[in-house]
Amino acid sequence: MEDYKVSDYGIFNDAISTTKSFTDKITSIQTDMNNCKSKLNDESVFMGPICDSCVQGFGTVDGEITSLVSNFGTISSYLNDTATAYINGDSEAMNKVLALSGNSVSVGSGGVTLDGNVINPSTPVTSGDKYNLSDDDLAHLAYVAMREQGSIDGAKLELSLMANLYEKNKGNYSSVRDYVDNSGWFASGSRSGYSYPGDDYYNAAKDVLNDGNRYLESNVVEHDCLSDINSISTGSVNNRSDYIPGETVINNTYGASYVFVGFAPNGGDPFGYLI
Repeated sequence: MEDYKVSDYGIFNDAISTTKSFTDKITSIQTDMNNCKSKLNDESVFMGPICDSCVQGFGTVDGEITSLVSNFGTISSYLNDTATAYINGDSEAMNKVLALSGNSVSVGSGGVTLDGNVINPSTPVTSGDKYNLSDDDLAHLAYVAMREQGSIDGAKLELSLMANLYEKNKGNYSSVRDYVDNSGWFASGSRSGYSYPGDDYYNAAKDVLNDGNRYLESNVVEHDCLSDINSISTGSVNNRSDYIPGETVINNTYGASYVFVGFAPNGGDPFGYLI
């Protein structure tokens, strides 16, 4: 289930239909077995220890099948209830279903400090790889981060996300800058028209990328502008107060679904981790 998306409810349809099909077949077998048992009970035709043993065996199996059908009824009820809750955006149900497929989701704030639903990057949340990037590379990446988020605090998050994405895909790219410039993940408009972004942005890039201070957990690898979001599970896309850290599931126009961690400060993008 590596590419499983929240919007893909096929896991429920498959599980529910398979359970129902199995239950129907078992119930049909039980009916046939009881018909056979009834005929063997006719001592005017069948008699003797062999027939008695068959009738007793049918009785034992009948009880076991009844218990089995009851258990599958409980499973069917669970699947239906969980599917309804999951589709309605219930995060607890989401965890249960993903656990069935061997995946795990840590629903929460992603380790960041929040002011409401806005990330406060006053202190690093974790440490990461330290890169020996040149002044030119740092200034270039700082410029992209500034264009993406528009504030120093937002840039710290953007630069942390750059590192996260590169470290996830480093087998295909030679450096963070190579990933940012050539992966296609970052908007071309954010990478064009370069000019020195200023010392504050440069120092933010140095802090995150060369000193290894990360302001997002390593699993946070998504953000979108609101115009690139199709839907959220807890309300309206354009109402920022409807985004709930650790609960809201965001579905973007590129087919990704992710759990909302928080907004970048000063009206920045929503960040999150993939499901």
